[in-house]
Amino acid sequence: MKKLMMVMLALVTLAACSPGGNKLTIGPYELTEKEQLLIERTGVFSIDYFKINGHLDNADLQFSVEVYENGKLKEELLKMYGMLDASFKNELISFGMFETKNEEEQQQFTLEVGTPGGSLGSSTYETGMTASVYGALIDNKVTLAKEQPLYLAGWAGTTKDVIPTLRGENGQLPENLASYEKVLLLKVLWTDEK
Repeated sequence: MKKLMMVMLALVTLAACSPGGNKLTIGPYELTEKEQLLIERTGVFSIDYFKINGHLDNADLQFSVEVYENGKLKEELLKMYGMLDASFKNELISFGMFETKNEEEQQQFTLEVGTPGGSLGSSTYETGMTASVYGALIDNKVTLAKEQPLYLAGWAGTTKDVIPTLRGENGQLPENLASYEKVLLLKVLWTDEK
């Protein structure tokens, strides 16, 4: 009986220490001086890093870039998913862009999204904008809620003379999307396994 009690106690202890349950947090990652120097030499002109911590059971984590035109959702680029039953410990997420020119020498840029585990997605995008802003949309650690999108960073452009700052509170959809002609937002979504 004593052995059975010890085995049961060990099982309960293991269950309590296991990563079960679903809780994810994402927060900004501050680069060291050396990391910043290395990244500056890549040609990426705007990039933000975030760290993710937590565990998923029977769920999926999806990443995509939403494109808005004049405040309305137009399309979704770079949709990546399939992070099922995963544990994350200070793993990195990145969102950046670098300028290039197309065959007609028109300005364009390449978006790059890095996800935990080292996956990288990229897409070329032509904007035609004359002024733009870029920045992170979270500045503290945020806990993800299931089926609630979290917006980590964004780029916004216009052909007007004045451009406001892209504003979002704790990863919510920015309130001033209609102030821009084009907006690109990195979205993270925690969903059921599909």
